[in-house]
Amino acid sequence: MGTKFYSFVVLLVVFRPSESQNIRTLKLALDPKYTSLLPLSTQYYITELSSTPRMLCFLMCLQLIDICSGTVVNTDALQCKLMNSHLNGLILDVNNPVPGWSFWAVESGCASGWTAFNGHCYIRTSTQLSFYDAHTHCQQFAAYLVEINDPNENTWITQNLLKDLYCANPYACGTWTGGNDISVEDSFVWRGSNTAFTFTNWYGSNPDDASTTENLDCVEIFYLGSWNDRPCPDLKPFICEK
Repeated sequence: MGTKFYSFVVLLVVFRPSESQNIRTLKLALDPKYTSLLPLSTQYYITELSSTPRMLCFLMCLQLIDICSGTVVNTDALQCKLMNSHLNGLILDVNNPVPGWSFWAVESGCASGWTAFNGHCYIRTSTQLSFYDAHTHCQQFAAYLVEINDPNENTWITQNLLKDLYCANPYACGTWTGGNDISVEDSFVWRGSNTAFTFTNWYGSNPDDASTTENLDCVEIFYLGSWNDRPCPDLKPFICEK
């Protein structure tokens, strides 16, 4: 008898007093486009579980709402892999399908136009604003300029939010992040959380504020994922995160 799949299997309502929007309804939904497919890289696995029923995998993923974007499940083998990214942004091993695996994505309630990753929602806005005005614009949506905390997030942003961009000169099509060293030179923090960088991906010899008379205090990301510091009043598209 073949395995039966259902569209929605688990609902989880989360109450978080510290958040401006306190109630989040999460659900896992089967995405049939990825049946029998696994990513080529294991870097997007939060953990790999064996001897674990499918329902327990679902519950574990939904409980890890800040990092789990879905799970690939093999019901017959009692195996699953919790994912920190949706499969739509990853390189899949399409030439070597593995029967028995299915992908169930967390639908986290991101508003229309926003894209989910690692428990957060993102949107790239093509309107060009200064760093300061971009920050204010994000705040209007209870969001902040994007904070990129690790290589996986940087890669996901590049593959999903910047994938339609191309410039022969990367400096011509940067996108604002929340990174800046406005308060203390060479001490970069994120605008929204005021936390120090834990990961960087500078382009070439950047940051190069110290070698110029300009104030290059704000950080943009190029379409291939590298970073550059530039004047905050410059007009650029930007990415909001919440």
